[in-house]
Order: sequence, then C-alpha cells, then structure tokens
Amino acid sequence: MNDRPLLAFGPPAVGPIPSQRQSGRPKVIGPSPESQERKFGPQFLELKRTLEAQRVQLASQTDETDPELVVVFDLAGTVDDFRKATARVEGLEFLDEFLGEPTPPDDDFHMEDRDGPTRGKVQESLYVVLSNSKAVDELVRLFGDWRRDPNVTLATGLNPFKRVFAQLRALRRWNAEDRIRETGLLEQWQEELEIVGQFNSSKLVEVELWYRQNPEDRTVAERETRQVLAAAQAEVISTTIIPSIAYHALLVRLPVQQVEKVLAEGAANIGLLNLESVMFVSPFVAMSWPPAAASGTAAPDFLPRAKPSGLPRIALLDGLPLSNHALLQDRLTIDDPDGFDDLYPASSRHHGTAMASLILHGDLSDPEPPLQRPLYVRPILKPDDFFQNHEKTPENVLFTDLLHQSIRRIFEGTGDQPAAAPSVRIVNLSIGEESRAFVRRMSPAARLLDWLAHTYNVLIVVSAGNHRDARITLAPEEFTDVDSARRAALRSAHTGSRTRGLLSPSEGINVLTVGALHSDAADDPAMSDLVLDLGSPDLPSLYGAVGPGFRRSVKPEIFLPGGRALYSRQSASNTDVALASTPATGPGQLTAAPSRSGMAFSHGTSNAAALATKAADAIFDFLENPDVRPEPFPFPDAQFHPILAKALLIHSSGWGAGKAQLMDALGLSSSSARKEITKLLGYGALDRDRLGRASASRAVLIGAGLIQEGQRATYSIPKPTDLRATTDWRRLTITLSWFSPTMPKSHKYRGARLFFTGPGDSEIGATQTEAEHWSTRSGTSQHQVFEGTSALAFADQEQFEIHVDCRDDAGRHASAVRYALVASIEVAPTTSTRLYDQVQQGLRTQIRARQNARFRI
Repeated sequence: MNDRPLLAFGPPAVGPIPSQRQSGRPKVIGPSPESQERKFGPQFLELKRTLEAQRVQLASQTDETDPELVVVFDLAGTVDDFRKATARVEGLEFLDEFLGEPTPPDDDFHMEDRDGPTRGKVQESLYVVLSNSKAVDELVRLFGDWRRDPNVTLATGLNPFKRVFAQLRALRRWNAEDRIRETGLLEQWQEELEIVGQFNSSKLVEVELWYRQNPEDRTVAERETRQVLAAAQAEVISTTIIPSIAYHALLVRLPVQQVEKVLAEGAANIGLLNLESVMFVSPFVAMSWPPAAASGTAAPDFLPRAKPSGLPRIALLDGLPLSNHALLQDRLTIDDPDGFDDLYPASSRHHGTAMASLILHGDLSDPEPPLQRPLYVRPILKPDDFFQNHEKTPENVLFTDLLHQSIRRIFEGTGDQPAAAPSVRIVNLSIGEESRAFVRRMSPAARLLDWLAHTYNVLIVVSAGNHRDARITLAPEEFTDVDSARRAALRSAHTGSRTRGLLSPSEGINVLTVGALHSDAADDPAMSDLVLDLGSPDLPSLYGAVGPGFRRSVKPEIFLPGGRALYSRQSASNTDVALASTPATGPGQLTAAPSRSGMAFSHGTSNAAALATKAADAIFDFLENPDVRPEPFPFPDAQFHPILAKALLIHSSGWGAGKAQLMDALGLSSSSARKEITKLLGYGALDRDRLGRASASRAVLIGAGLIQEGQRATYSIPKPTDLRATTDWRRLTITLSWFSPTMPKSHKYRGARLFFTGPGDSEIGATQTEAEHWSTRSGTSQHQVFEGTSALAFADQEQFEIHVDCRDDAGRHASAVRYALVASIEVAPTTSTRLYDQVQQGLRTQIRARQNARFRI
C-alpha cells in the first residue's frame, strides 16, 4: 500500500469567533393575551386552591404547613432563560425540561418568519417546576401584568415569563401518567401478564426522584417516598445519589398487589405514582446473557508467546472471564471487589471470556496480534440464579450506580483504597439495558457515561444493543432466491426500525457507539429452505439497534464486524423469520469460551464494540510509539489521545458499498438517501486498512487542543500542487470530536457546541457526500466527506483553512474543552503519487514562515 505515517497540523491560529449577522429565526406566534387569560387565569387559581387544600390537610397531620406542587408549563416552542427566571421567584424551584414531539400549526400556534406565517411544525416543550403557594401568587401577579401590557418590563430577570405566558399551551400538575410515560413500565407488565397469565412474584422498579439542589430537600423527598412505599409493603433495596448528573433514585421491590392494581385500575391508583417527589418509575430488569454456541472447530494452532507488559490501557466492564484459558492466561488483571469469583462457576463465564478474547486477539478465525498490555477486567455480571450457565447484572444495585462505582474505582479508588487502574485510557462496555430503548430523554446511565468521559478524559466504547426478538416478515415469493430474500429482509427490518432504538446507555453523546456489521471470518455455512443467511457483509446486522441519537445526532457512529447471524422459519409456508441458534460450526466470530473445545461462535453489537476497542488500542500504540517521529510538526500531547482515538476511528469509516445496496433495497431517491442512510449506517464501516495510515496519494493530518467558549482555532492544510488544473477525482475528509460538558437539566444537554467550517465547494472542487449535514452537527463528532472532479486554480503555497469554533449550547461553561481534528486529502494513485510529499513539504514551509516571522519581530 506504500504506507506513510500520519502528519500533524501546525499550531492553529486562535482568536475570537468573528461576529456574524444573525439570520432571523422563525418565531412562535400564539393567541392574544386576552385569550390566554380566559384559558389560564382559572388554571392558576385552581393551583392556588389545590395548595390551600393541601396546606389544611398537612396542618392536621404534621407540622409542615407549606406544601409544594410539581407544575408543568407546556409551551409551544422553547424559552432559553426560563431556568434563570424561576430562580428569581421565591418558592419556585426549576426541576427539569423536556422536549415533546413537534406538532403541525393550528388555530392557536404557528411559526412565522420575516415573510410571514410558515407551515413549519411547532416544537412542544415541557418546563417543570416545584412551586409553593407564595410562588403561585407571584406567577398570578406576573401573568396579570403581562395580560394588561404584553410589552411591560418586568423586574430584573423576570422578562422570560412574558414569553412563557405568550407560548403557554397547557398548565397542569405532573401526574401519574407522566411518571410512567416512555418508561415502558405498563407495556412490560402487560406483556408479561399476557405471556404468563398472572403475576406470581414482586416486581423490581427504578424510582427516580426529582433531583433537588438542597441536600436537606433531597433527604425529605426520600423520606416521604420511603413512607409511602412502606405503607404499600414495598421494599427499598438501594438508593443512589449522583449530584454531577442530577440523579437521585431508589431500587424498589413492589408487591404483586401494586402491580395488579396499576394494570386493573390505572396508574393513578397507587400512592407511589402520585407522589410529588417522584419523577419517573421505570421497570428494572437485570440484563441476562445466554451461553454462546460451543464450537466444534478445533482450537487454532497458534498460541501467542509474547506476554503483555506494562500497565493496563483498556478496562473491560463485563462478566468474569475464564482467566486460566490458554488464550487469556497471564493477560488479564482482574479486579473483583464484590467477590463474584467465588460464585461464578467456570461453565457460566461466557460473555466476559468472549469479550476479553476479542479485545485481546480479535476474531480467532483470523486472529490479530495480541494486546501488548494486560487487560483490566472489572466483573459487573454474575451467574443467573435460575438459568444454568446464563449471566446477568446484579439485582441489588441500580445499573447507573454499578457503573459509577466501577469506573470511579478505576480512576479514584473507593474509601481508603487507591485508584485501581489509573493508567486506563479506554473503557469497554458491551452491556446495555434491554428494557430501556432510547426515545427522546437521555437515560441516567448515558448521562453518567458522558460525565465520566469528560471528567476522566477517557474514551468509552459502548455497543449499540441487540433487538433479538425483532421479527422479519417476507412474502412467499421473496424466498425464491438469496438476493430477493436479502433485499426483502432489509426492507422489513427498515420498516420496523422505529422499534429498534438505541439501548441505554449507547445514546450518550461523549461515548463512541458501535454497531455490528453482518460479517466475520468464519467459513460459509450450509443453508437450507428453513435456515437462511439474510444479511450482507457491507450492511448492519438486521437485529442491531439503529439511530438517530439524542437531538437526531449520528448514532451509532461506526460499524465493525459483529458476526453473521442466521435466520430460521418454522416451515416452508411460514413467512416470519427469527434469529436462529448459532450452529457449532458457525458462522459468527470465534472466541475463547468455557466449552470442551475451548472455543465458541457468537454474534452481536457487543462483539463489534470489542473489536472497536482493540482498534482504538492500536491508535494509542502508534501515537505513543517512541520510534515514530512525525515531521515536521509533533503529534498532540498524550492528554488528547483519547479524543484523538475517537476522531481517528470515525475518520477511517465510510459508507462504501453499503450506500448503493441500501438505496437499491429501500428504493431511496437521491434527495432522501443521505438522511435515511445516516440513520442506518451512521458514519459507516471502519476500514482497518486506513486506520492510522496515509499513503503516497493520501495525506492525513491530526491536531488537538483546548478551546474556550467564543474562540476560533484555524488550521491550515497546504494545497498540493497536483490538484491544480486537473479534473481527476479527489476527496477531502474532515472529522472533529470533543468531550463536551453536559447540563443534565437542560433539554439541550450538550454544554459545548463545537463545529468546523472547511473550504467551500469551489475551493476544493468537491461537494459533500455521505452523512447528512445537520445530523453531523448535533452530537460531539462532526464528520464530513467532500468528493468531486472540478478543476482548481491556485498559486503556490496556498492553504486550505479549517476553522474550529466553540460556542455554548445548553449553558455557559467555564472550562476549556478538549477536541481533536483529523483531515485527509486524497486522489487516486493514478492521479498522483506525490500528494503526501507535497503536503508534507508545505508543512515545512509553514515552519519556515513562522520562524521568519519571529525573526522579523
């Protein structure tokens, strides 16, 4: 391939973001103040009456005489300064805000721009506050002032309430239905009742309380919740408070009578779902993994002799591996503070063994060189008490709490114990909450991982999740040949993709989310009329979770082989197909296993995430290799290697042949293809041959730094002269990644909004392809590809400029943000074999120009 090393950008020019003329955004137009007063005046008064009634009731029962209600302001559109305004009203505490579904314009609300009314949808937003009687009196007064004069100037900091009143669609209390909406609680209980017929045991739930800023208020809220639970004979198993992500929750065992009452009479008929202190009640399901299919394949005849050395770079949070397996022995550093080893029979150690094997060696059907360092393992699974050889997460601790304890132990230690593995730079989590598919709201576990990645400056690799019960339906005539069946299966999977959302915590914005390709290195299996291979090696698995992510960001970002899965149907007349058991001869990825042969085949997004983790480790090896001396500029400092690894993995990914296959099978038009394919394929499949490598016809430059809000960092790429006056194909790829601070109580959530602007289409002679533009700017990794053949004219020593801007998003952040920038420019080898050298020479010219400038000064 004529490999060349990566190049480094020169130091960027840093300054303030140039001021720009703000384009007028569409605004929400609503009813008149008089109309709003007729509708909401009585509702404000009803809130006052409710608080007064509760005050009288409390006075007869306790010394507490100032009750509080959780009140929802349901708005058309959003009000950015709502939270600040609530702080100005005594007795009013901001709790949270949520986005609802955009709705078509109606007689009350519509959008309007400079040209008049538009047909654009109106965003629904819910702002939730805790209010006492005094605060309601103040809100009534402010509402009256606004109704009398919509242009009135309210007291300092209160003007946002004018927009709140103008955009108000509903004013109500947070109710029992809100507490279970989008949690899946009723659906899961109802489904279980239909399958089993009756409930024979209690049910575990996660009771998430409103996070109160004052610790005393949190104590009171939890005490009241425990009292109601005790009266219902429910058991509180554990409690968790994590201030950094505004999380306060209890793990509770509800008696079966409470469950039956909810299903028979409705959510409002049990005390727990009427508590003001309760935000959400979600089902708690311990995630369970069955054993992989034991392989009939003989163990590979290789055994790597070189043992790892040094300190761990990767942490694996998973099941307990079989540490004495020949392929794992002396390669693991196991940290088992919970003592799972004593309870874990060797026959149950499947998932952790498979993940460790993939991270260490890759797919054993085509093994890779093993890790050079030991692998740190923290067991967070344990043997299942009821299903033999199954593994599951513990049932005595919330998943978010388990992750928090595990990762903090790595970097900070616990109690008087020092940090368990502070050398770790990559964390692998191939475990997700099957009962918690992403809809709109970030899960607590995703919020936690985002905060941990930013706080500890660590790359967290997460699997997107598997929907193994997702059925695929084909018409009888579509079974006639393999190609027809595969296209039909893809259409069926796409039709049901709305039910295959990302599984928590893979929606996190700071994590790298990995999906699975239908690919492995095993031999092709024998097929029959009832057992089918319906996938394509260039496309995602049909069972994998799909995007988009939070605020329609690109998720999963990248895809790697996850093993081929076979499908079966019960008879030749049956048109439904479901995942089949993996045969002992494959296909799938071959890994170490606690089986007689010592090997097993498996598939899943977990496997793909393990391989992505191994690929990230290879990037660190390259960046930290003392024998690699980039010239003329040095590589970025080691503190930027985690975010650089994320950016390089994304940069080396692309749609490839998958784009054409998806367009053909799904009948996508050229106008809609990019948006639809971005949901299904993210930034594409990782090309390992391009990872961390350049070539004579492809120059790759990397840079990284710290950037403050309001700053612009400008990077320069020398224009290679072989691009001049040619109409041959060329590609410019730019990737920007950063670890963003997060604002857990804001609907925007992302604290820092970074984005790049690169050369214009005419300057590079190319237009944007692959991922849809606006989706790429919604998360924390912007990746754009430009391809074209237009002729260029430019003088010697000209530069392509890339501007990286940092602005606040959910709120102002004081600390600088770590980011990484990767850019590559390439042509076909037949066009030029001097492009890399020309870019490198241009970088040398940059150094001389900087030196001359300093000399003149």
